[in-house]
Amino acid sequence: MHLFSLRYNFDRYIFDLILLFIVFGIGTTIIVSWFHGEEGKQKTRRIEYFLHPLIITLALATAFLTINKSSKILHTNSNIVAVLPFTNMSDGNENDYFCDGITDDILTQLSKIAELKVISRTSVMKYKNSNLSIPEIANELGVGSILEGSVRKIGNKVRITGQLINANLDEHLWAETYDRNVDDVFKVQSEIAKKIAIELKIHLTENEKILIDNEPTENHEAYALYLQGRKYYYLQTEDDNNKAMSYFKDAIKLDSTYAIAFAGLAKTYDQNVRKWSINEQRDSSLNMAKKALKLNPDLAEAHEALAANYDSMGEAKLAEHHYIKAIKLKPNFPTAQYNLGTLYFNQFKFDKALILIEKSIQLMPDHIFGYTVLGMIYGDLLCNKKAFEMFNKALSLDPNHMFTFTQMSKYSLLNNDQEKADEYFEKISDIYPDSFMELFTGGQLELAKGNYKLSNDYWIKYESTFNSPPEYLHGYVYKKIGETKKGNEIIKNEIIDYTDYDGALNLNCLSEVYAIDGNKTMALETLEKGINSGWINYRHHLIYPFMNDYKKDKKFNYLVNKMKNKIDSIKTVLVENDEINFDCL
Repeated sequence: MHLFSLRYNFDRYIFDLILLFIVFGIGTTIIVSWFHGEEGKQKTRRIEYFLHPLIITLALATAFLTINKSSKILHTNSNIVAVLPFTNMSDGNENDYFCDGITDDILTQLSKIAELKVISRTSVMKYKNSNLSIPEIANELGVGSILEGSVRKIGNKVRITGQLINANLDEHLWAETYDRNVDDVFKVQSEIAKKIAIELKIHLTENEKILIDNEPTENHEAYALYLQGRKYYYLQTEDDNNKAMSYFKDAIKLDSTYAIAFAGLAKTYDQNVRKWSINEQRDSSLNMAKKALKLNPDLAEAHEALAANYDSMGEAKLAEHHYIKAIKLKPNFPTAQYNLGTLYFNQFKFDKALILIEKSIQLMPDHIFGYTVLGMIYGDLLCNKKAFEMFNKALSLDPNHMFTFTQMSKYSLLNNDQEKADEYFEKISDIYPDSFMELFTGGQLELAKGNYKLSNDYWIKYESTFNSPPEYLHGYVYKKIGETKKGNEIIKNEIIDYTDYDGALNLNCLSEVYAIDGNKTMALETLEKGINSGWINYRHHLIYPFMNDYKKDKKFNYLVNKMKNKIDSIKTVLVENDEINFDCL
């Protein structure tokens, strides 16, 4: 019966009811045969008036209990699922990578189901070998259902057990043991995903069934190599990343059509470029991602890898296209959601950015950068209390997070709270002295306060330490401390540089350069272009002294009101959006 339940995605209790009907129907048939088995018309005996209602009553009671047992498990958050790291039951630790790989792949299969919310791997791996109870883990992750299990691998044989648990009541909903050959492991992963969907009363679309049933390779040796590569990729060190690259290449040698191995290889090249500046590997990353996509156009990981490449190359439209495709194929893809959200944030599309990043941190509840960027969006929308609530959530995950402290200092300054801005800046100075963030933020902060000599010290140290060309803000500081020639030279070069770029941020910077240069007409014209491209941060123009002469200008105040209206429009759109609960405090 349960095979039909899997095939047609029916609730399991429907078949239980059919079985009950048959069983109690047999009872009724026996009674009728016993009292009316002879030929001719038979009288109904008194005892039959008792037995038949009794059977009907028992049948109804049993049916009620059956349905109740099936339905009482479903709480409002039952579709929020965490897949805990499966326990390695094999002898020794050499199969740890295989066990973790099974966990990851089941999580990936579930992530293709749109009606589920599946917590990311990065958020659940910390519970490997944890002593916390299921309710405690569920409370930390905010989930209603938890899948746990174990893997035992001996040679070419594998035993996989899975247990789905109602995290609210700490009760088992479903459990199964699979004894299979390694070659059948993909079928087991797909079957587990489908069983969970049935237990949680999730309707699978035909496309979701196809994606879940897809087997990435027929070569289990290539699969084992791929799992090894993925294990080292997650360790996030340069040496481990190169080991991952080697394993992915070996997997591809065994199966030249292994699309996800090509996607994994693309990600290792991309990580080498982003983290360790091995820039010559950008083309390799791009080519491997394209190869993966050619082999499997419906592979979400390939679209995400290609999008990451285009994103880093400044090809925003192509990056957006492939991030959207990745999320459509794998609705629970928090890294793609976060990356697309930051892409929109950098384009000043705050409504789209906020929705995506909020979705990403629902699946990655320990993502520090997610909370920090969300705080920045709320800050730009003047939701100051909510912004600092997000910043503090980030700090609860890492009390020494430099980027978060930097943003807290910046947004305190924008709120005209210089005391708090200094307080957060002191945290950066204490924990990360002479860092990029400390010196750059110090230069900005002291400039805004009018401490030009101290600001100049920060800028000089910043430029010499990081071999950076002078910023236009430093040009203004030079002019204020009497080194006009140096200041004017910087401003002249910055006008040339920023004129070559479009985009809201660059146009705003160019308008500030014109303001420092004393060209009021061009400053306001360029600022208006920036506003039309999405710039809304009018407070930025109120804190820096080089804009002081503009504060009584009609055109400037018109532009400030235009930015305020854009903020109100964005907030209205977010309030009316059913996808999130926009809370502007």
